[in-house]
Amino acid sequence: MNDRDRLGVEGRMDRGVTKPGGVLRLTISVADPPRGRREVAVAVAVDASLSMLHPAAPDAVSKWELAQRVLERVHGLLPDGCPLVLVRFAREARVISAGRRPDRLPAVDGPTNSDADSYTNIGDALAVAGRELLAQAPDADVYRVLLITDGEANIGRWQPEQLAHIVAGLGDQGIGTDALGIGVDARDEVLAEMVGVCGQTQHVWAAAEDVDRIDAIVSSLIEPVVGAAAGRGELRVLIRPGWTVEALRRIKPQRHLMKVPPPTSRGTELRLPLPAVSTGEDRPVFLLRLRAPDTPLGAHTILQARGGVVAGGRRLAVDSRADPHAAQRFRATVEADVFPDAESSLEHEESIAEFDEEIAKRASFAHSRESVTELFRNAALWAADRGFDDLADHYNATLRALGQGVAPADAVSGARVRATRTRTRTRDLVEADPVSGRQHGGAASRRRLDDVLGNS
Repeated sequence: MNDRDRLGVEGRMDRGVTKPGGVLRLTISVADPPRGRREVAVAVAVDASLSMLHPAAPDAVSKWELAQRVLERVHGLLPDGCPLVLVRFAREARVISAGRRPDRLPAVDGPTNSDADSYTNIGDALAVAGRELLAQAPDADVYRVLLITDGEANIGRWQPEQLAHIVAGLGDQGIGTDALGIGVDARDEVLAEMVGVCGQTQHVWAAAEDVDRIDAIVSSLIEPVVGAAAGRGELRVLIRPGWTVEALRRIKPQRHLMKVPPPTSRGTELRLPLPAVSTGEDRPVFLLRLRAPDTPLGAHTILQARGGVVAGGRRLAVDSRADPHAAQRFRATVEADVFPDAESSLEHEESIAEFDEEIAKRASFAHSRESVTELFRNAALWAADRGFDDLADHYNATLRALGQGVAPADAVSGARVRATRTRTRTRDLVEADPVSGRQHGGAASRRRLDDVLGNS
């Protein structure tokens, strides 16, 4: 990490905007891209207590069948050669397998009657998983324990604060812990208290046919861990002293209630993890609800932060959301040069050109003023989110012109001219540096555009 990125980059306010109420400072620190392959080691502790044989939901498969599906998905997401520890626990915790990720997922014994009428030993399961993980991969760069449990029969033997102490101990050794609740009765609040700031929690209770939903939830837990080995960053939001953080929640890719650290004399500092991601749509989204000193309950400002360490975008935007009581309208941008090499700069330019060409093509098929206006409105939002500021300004100017009566055909013609200029500039860059120049797949970009703009 170079000195500039280690110190973080102060938030730069965009033109004519208001600094968000309650926010003292916005910084982003970004790790340099790793040289060579970094190793991620994962341990999965799966609950095999008798209650796991109960249905995950009415008319659904059993919790155990659901857990098996989760295990298969986790196994499929981990890279080849990744150290993987598999722990089965009920009354006792037992290591099923440990070593490099095998081609086939090892079989895990299901619940048996011998585990009836006994507590589920989550505490020992976490300790065994962490200990075995360090033994198998003492030099790994990223460690993670994933706990899969229905949470039943745990309270009374292991209180949440005791489990939180164990999780914190793992965190002191560099091991993060995530928890996945299985079944409709899983205690999300207990799992969240246990995990605290050391990881995240999710919850599945889907029916047998709802495979896509299960895959998305498991991916939200595993992919950031794998991505952390490829480079990551952190958004730091320092809240002014006296302001209260009423809620901190991640709402994308999956909803997750995050624990707010206690305030200090400097204020409340929130550290929001930014994993390595590939596109704007992959970026996590956080919501912060703030309340000013001496204001009644319900009068608050809601902030939305979205971002990720991406080659091309290089920007993280923090926006307020409308609130009827005290929200301020503002836009702040935090910038960090994540990948300063020439190849990535060229990739950034090619991404802009590809995007602009696609917008121009879509505009030529939009016939009504309403459809053209909607297209450029969405394009401006998406371009701003990717950090394509000049492009966003151009689309916003086109919107203003449409609002002032400019014919849609003239707006479309202007879009074509703009796209041609953008592509010409990029082609000049490629010719100036043919070694770094490379082709990028337009189909993937068009699929991402489809998600944002629709197929019209």
